[in-house]
This record gives sequence, structure tokens and C-alpha cells, in this order.
Amino acid sequence: MWAGLPLFPQIPLRLESQFSRLKEEGNDSAGGSKGPARPFGGVRGGPAFLPHLPPEAVQEQRNLNSYGRREHILESTESITTYFSELEQMLRDISQPHLQQVLSLLEDAYYNGHRMFIMGNGGSAATASHFALDLAKNTITPGAPRLKAISLTDHVPLITAWSNDTAYEHIFEEQLANMIEPGDVVIGISTSGKSPNVINALRLAKQTPAATIGLLGANGGLIKHIVDAYVLAPGQNIEQEEDAHMILAHVITRHMREVVHSYAQKLALAGTN
Repeated sequence: MWAGLPLFPQIPLRLESQFSRLKEEGNDSAGGSKGPARPFGGVRGGPAFLPHLPPEAVQEQRNLNSYGRREHILESTESITTYFSELEQMLRDISQPHLQQVLSLLEDAYYNGHRMFIMGNGGSAATASHFALDLAKNTITPGAPRLKAISLTDHVPLITAWSNDTAYEHIFEEQLANMIEPGDVVIGISTSGKSPNVINALRLAKQTPAATIGLLGANGGLIKHIVDAYVLAPGQNIEQEEDAHMILAHVITRHMREVVHSYAQKLALAGTN
């Protein structure tokens, strides 16, 4: 935690003369001869150029180190508090009407037995994988059809094959070309809103035609103008935008779990499950 802090901050000026004297004299050995100067405070691993100091000087130096560490802790605490405050405000600013549009598309896809494909790059790729897992597993309800969610970020051999043989901007588009059908939903996660591979896949989806959704950053980029529905994460930085996307994934999963549960009840009442 303290790796970035100097072990020994500025030495008090009044000790300089003592340093000079001790450097000249060295440390007396048992036989009375002068040995090499010991590390600061006699501590193993201390800077070799500093001589041994008397106890009061060592304590004063420790106090200086402790003060510097306290200042670092106070600065870190302030930074953490600011981040949480900004994150809270961002979540309050997310458009619920836009989120409702996203949910409506996903509900229609589920009721009609269609699939949901999810993709993204970097941290958004991890979110896409997590999101697909939650939708596919955490919505399971006995008596109701399972929700079909597929991440396009997990098949590493296929991703590297398309990237190597064509170009990286085709890795999602080419996967979709094998599987997508009219009525499916394609979800692109992108903080910049301008990832070429996500854009290409979304354009293919619209030609199918399939519904398209974007989980985007503060301004939405080009993807905002391509998809049928989107939610912006109006964060101050990319970390907060990615936080929002993961939270949105959980919000959507919980909503879809209720949809599946309600559908199971309707099927039970109709005697069709």
C-alpha cells in the first residue's frame, strides 16, 4: 500500500552536521577500529548511505514518516468519498424511460423465443460475459421456457481466427452471421460508443432484422444513432461508466427474472406447462 511513498522523507536540517561527523568517524567495532557506516537507524534494508542515528533522531524520523502516511490516507479517503458521491449521482441521472425501452425489447424477445447476443471490448467484454451468464442462469424458473442469452466475447479461438484472417473489427459480426435470426436482440456495450467491431455487428443485426440495444457511456457516440434503444451512463470517467453498465446488467437481469416468473405463473394457470 505504501510502495509509492519514500521510505525516508527530507531529513531535518539540524541533523546534517551529525550525519557529516558520523560519516567521518564510522561505527567503532568491538576492537576499536572503524567499520562501515550502518543503515539508517540500524535497520536492515535501509539506505546504505545513511549512518546510524541516535534514538531521538530515529524517533523523529519515524514521526515524519507517520505524518506523511497519515496525509496519504486522508487524501485517499477524500478520493474514495468523491468517487462514491459521483457514482451515486450518475445512477440517479440514468434515464428510466430509456431503460424501459430496453426492457420492452428484451421482454418481446423472450416471449417469442428469440435469443439475446451480447458483446463488448475490454472491460465491456467482461461485462458482456457476466451479463449473459446472469440472464441465462439467474432467470431460470420451473415451468417457464429458459431465456436464451449468448456472449460473443467468450469463444477465444473463433475470435482470434476472425481477427487473424480478416480484421478485429469483424469478430462479432462474423459470429452473428452464423446464428442471428429475425426477432433476436443484439446488445452492444461500449463506453465510447464508437467501437468498430460492435458497430459492424449492430448494423448486421439491423439488416436481419433484429432488435438492437446499446449500453453506452456519457455521450453515446455513433452507436446511440444506430440502435433501437439505449441507456447512457453519464459518469465522470470510464470506470464509473463501466460500474453503471454492470449495475444495469443486474437491474435488467432482476427484471427479466420477474418476467420469466410471471410467465410461469400464467402458463400454470392456463394448464400449458
